[in-house]
Amino acid sequence: GRPPYYDQVVGLLVDALKYDFIDPDFNGSVAGQRMICVKQLLSSHPEQTMLFKMLADAPTSTLDRLRTLGTGTIPIFRDIMTSFSDAFVKEDSLFEQLQVAYNKTALLGSAATLKRFQPELFSQIHVDGFIDLFAHG
Repeated sequence: GRPPYYDQVVGLLVDALKYDFIDPDFNGSVAGQRMICVKQLLSSHPEQTMLFKMLADAPTSTLDRLRTLGTGTIPIFRDIMTSFSDAFVKEDSLFEQLQVAYNKTALLGSAATLKRFQPELFSQIHVDGFIDLFAHG
């Protein structure tokens, strides 16, 4: 096959982060000043960065949103019932594809991600002591 276009890719998936915290131009929001490092990165490297806005329809839970972000599938009502189980995602996922393509995928996040995605999908896992930054003021 063809060699990878980039040596490494960093993906940042943030659950329940308000979009106006990232994009200060969104509806003239003053909240956009909270994460200016992201705006600086986007403006200084436009050919290497992208910002996507994803919307979730209610009702959702953190585990449902993690599944949606990882698989690209739309949650349905019965998924709410599986939110309370320890079942791993069975669908094809972004994490699985990255592990297959690069054989090196690191996870930095909360342990909730490991409730939905098998630890074998990550060559490095950093969840011990990770604090949900915006949930705990």
